Amino acid sequence: MAKAIYDVQVPNIGEVERALGDLHDKAPRAMKNAVNQTATRAKNMMVRQARLRYAVNSAGRRHLNALKIRNRATTQNPTAEIFISSRRNDLGDFQSNPAVPHMGTSWVLSPEFHTSRVLKKNPMAPLTGGQTDYGQASKGFLVKFDSGHVGMVQRILGRPATNPKPTRWRNKNGIVEKLYTMSSPSASAMHSTVWREEVEPDSEIILQERLQHEVSKILLQAGRKAK
Repeated sequence: MAKAIYDVQVPNIGEVERALGDLHDKAPRAMKNAVNQTATRAKNMMVRQARLRYAVNSAGRRHLNALKIRNRATTQNPTAEIFISSRRNDLGDFQSNPAVPHMGTSWVLSPEFHTSRVLKKNPMAPLTGGQTDYGQASKGFLVKFDSGHVGMVQRILGRPATNPKPTRWRNKNGIVEKLYTMSSPSASAMHSTVWREEVEPDSEIILQERLQHEVSKILLQAGRKAK
């Protein structure tokens, strides 16, 4: 299970207090509001940018949407945490052609090679098989597991499966071969890339804008009360 935490916090509390002058005791409120507003916008940006970058299918989009604001800022602790805990993705969570598994007798409908991609900027690539850490592997193909999950897998050629189902396909030697799930970036890894390359720099700008807005609002309210 992969986890990732992204912090949104005020880098310099003293600047906020100085901007408020005699109302410096209102700084915690200004920071709390600014941080929480920034965290909400940053979370939405991360999901949006990840969906623009990665060629996820409906299952992959659900994993990306698991991003949450776990801890919101308070006046005592002006830091918000954006958090995700996700299982390791497999290639079945990304665009593939065909998009549905051809199991049983429907295998005759399958093309010579399934194709897939992780990044939208890349073309669909044929899953031709080859050497893996587990041994020589077959070409990739989609399988629907008992859990309902659809995964992209390969058979490890000549390596027997553990406790195989009697209905599983057997090779010419009568062996039910071990399945290996083709891996891909987890949702937390995808969000980490988007945060580092795109969202974090923008979130710092947004935070400064929200701080200025909150400071101006406090000063304006104080001015109205003084009249």
